Amino acid sequence: MTFEVYDALGQRLRRIELPARSAGHHVLSWDGRDDDALAVASGVYLFVVRWDSPTSPVLKIRKGVLLR
Repeated sequence: MTFEVYDALGQRLRRIELPARSAGHHVLSWDGRDDDALAVASGVYLFVVRWDSPTSPVLKIRKGVLLR
């Protein structure tokens, strides 16, 4: 499973590899930093989660706002 954060221009800021998880409700959090551990500015970001399911790959995209 991967968790990625993109800015409004579509540039990937952060990619996190996560271990496989069982079915159910899970919460993911992001510390507001990019891959170089630099804090990003307040703004709108896209959060992308990808994982393989038994039938096909799954992709979920959500929009969020980071306020500092």
